[in-house]
Amino acid sequence: MNLREQLKNKTMTFHKAAEEASAKYAPIDKPSGYYAFLCCMHRMYTKYSTALDKGSAIMKLPPRSQQIIKALKVDISGSPKYNHLPKNSTTLPFISEQSLLGISYVFEGSALGSHILINRIPAEAESNYLKRLVKETPLRWPQTIKFLSNIENDYTPAITEACNVFKDIAETMKELSIEIN
Repeated sequence: MNLREQLKNKTMTFHKAAEEASAKYAPIDKPSGYYAFLCCMHRMYTKYSTALDKGSAIMKLPPRSQQIIKALKVDISGSPKYNHLPKNSTTLPFISEQSLLGISYVFEGSALGSHILINRIPAEAESNYLKRLVKETPLRWPQTIKFLSNIENDYTPAITEACNVFKDIAETMKELSIEIN
């Protein structure tokens, strides 16, 4: 089984938990929920930015974390009711190449949902972040799939790290909903 299949199969439960946390704590069809979602994504991209850019380089994709963080800041500051950035964003220490691929899988795969999410956000909301993902995903996801599908080794660190990122997203959604509301 190639790495893409391993990641898909072995992270399914964690992926579902992150989606459920997003629906519960950051329902994007409501202004406060969409704001919580944006703050969570800002925190995640800030925390994982170096890893994401290194993972992109491994897969021969251009880095984009800083542009996404900027788009998120614009969307967050454009919120009429909520206009502050989340606190306590941190970055990760050095991690292995295998772990970088697990992190990249989560973020590149999550970007696929931007096509659905952009149609569910409040009409007055800023959507620079989602528009960027909608535009870039058709170019990035096929390259990600191709790269991960060509790896046949046991990449347990990639799977472990992907599960950890999904857990981190779910926990951050919950934390931010408490901070914001």
